[in-house]
Amino acid sequence: AYGQNNSLTPIEMVTGYAAVVNGGYLLKPYVVSKVVDKSGNIVLSHEKEVRRQVISEETSEEMRRALQFVVDGNEKSNAYIKGYKIGGKSGTSEKLEKRPAYEYVASYCCFAPADDPEIVLLIMADEPYSGDERYYGATVCAPYCRSVMEKTLPYLGFYPEYTEEEAAHKDITVPMLIDLSVDEAVKMLESQGLKYEKSGDGDIVTMQMPITGTNVAKGCTVMLYTESSVRSEMIEVPTIEGTGMTLEQVNEVMEEKGLNYVAKGSTHSASQVTHQNIRPGTMVEKWSVIELSFGTDDDRG
Repeated sequence: AYGQNNSLTPIEMVTGYAAVVNGGYLLKPYVVSKVVDKSGNIVLSHEKEVRRQVISEETSEEMRRALQFVVDGNEKSNAYIKGYKIGGKSGTSEKLEKRPAYEYVASYCCFAPADDPEIVLLIMADEPYSGDERYYGATVCAPYCRSVMEKTLPYLGFYPEYTEEEAAHKDITVPMLIDLSVDEAVKMLESQGLKYEKSGDGDIVTMQMPITGTNVAKGCTVMLYTESSVRSEMIEVPTIEGTGMTLEQVNEVMEEKGLNYVAKGSTHSASQVTHQNIRPGTMVEKWSVIELSFGTDDDRG
């Protein structure tokens, strides 16, 4: 289906989307949930108000399943997050008053958890342009939806539940290794699927890189320093985004450079690195972690 021109406000659009996935009920939207005075007394409160049912609960359930498949089906969309059930769909509409210039409004609307929605998110971009033809909602807006959902869902009390396939590729949290013997640290790292490199002639770990609590991809390397006086080797961050690299190629390049990474988004065979959080040319400590966003540059999703 094609949706052209500007006939809906974002609030109208997200309200309609919510009705599609909440059982079919069109709700009255509001901006402020409640107002309290300085003593904590509620001055104004908005309660859920149903205007009418616009589709059946059975149809809504089918739409939730279909929209979830858009995100985490055979070829994951740019809104995909490991461990979460998310549904979503992109929009890319022409602004007819701008023809024949063909300017666009890109959008992505998603909801979670897909089987029992608690939150709906809409992100729109007016006339997106990045120097090429990447103006699709699935390319421009979906990665930002993923980023917002990654932070919002844990805040709301929803935590990842991995499938068997996702669990095999989930990130590893670097453990606390300082003050352990090198042998103890190595055993701990190897048990978690991580490699190591030792710097210094001591037997006790005095520093580590990455630091405790950092998430890294399985198979990454942790530097074990055994002498406080040892200076860290500095590495220049390479250009990864926009090169067309797949996950397999990223593994090779990052290990060769002496850098770790954590992958965001879908890493299936058609995915490429679309963004890196540390700019190329930046000097960082050896085995630092670069956050890489994977996705596709087409209109899928």
